Amino acid sequence: WGVDVAVEAATKLVDRNQVNFIIFQIVPDVVIAAASVTEPAKVLRSLAWGGGIPAVMNPKTPYTFRPVLSGAEMIPVNYDYLRDTYPKVKTVALTNPDEPGGQFFMMVARKEAEKHGLKVVAAEFHDAQEQQDFYPVLTKLLAAKPDAVDVGTGFPIPISLKLKQLRELGFKGPVFNPSPVELYTILDIAGKDFCYDFFNASLDIKSPDVPPMIK
Repeated sequence: WGVDVAVEAATKLVDRNQVNFIIFQIVPDVVIAAASVTEPAKVLRSLAWGGGIPAVMNPKTPYTFRPVLSGAEMIPVNYDYLRDTYPKVKTVALTNPDEPGGQFFMMVARKEAEKHGLKVVAAEFHDAQEQQDFYPVLTKLLAAKPDAVDVGTGFPIPISLKLKQLRELGFKGPVFNPSPVELYTILDIAGKDFCYDFFNASLDIKSPDVPPMIK
């Protein structure tokens, strides 16, 4: 996860192993750090995500690309769905990890919420390394009495636990996130009793409309 480790690993791959193609980098700050090694060496990188923040891919990173939609690109879609599916929702609370990706997501989510006529009543960052205990930050959010909660970017465990802990704290409104965390993984971790009125940017692999290649 750490940027120092990312630079060290990229240096080993480029200098020692002399690779010319790297795949599957995900976390924005790791992607940005590794670019300091891969871009000058003209090593191609195919990102598995990267969040979509401008610092990840820009005119200064011509050897970096991604074949997937980013979470940032899905934020407007989430808010379209929230507005259309839950028309009674008027207020929203936001939380994200305090790292470059989460900071960018928070900014975009706030703008999209306001663009969709929603009032942001609370916005709180949490420790980017936190994977288990989100009760303190969620308690702050719920004190503002939001109609919906955007739990931000994250991997399966933190997203699932945010959902579960929100329900345990008594929140019954819509919960959503822009990261493509697989829905059935969230169901397994959070438990079916807590997984109502949740949506995100992942594919529903069990939908009858999913093409055979995705299945």
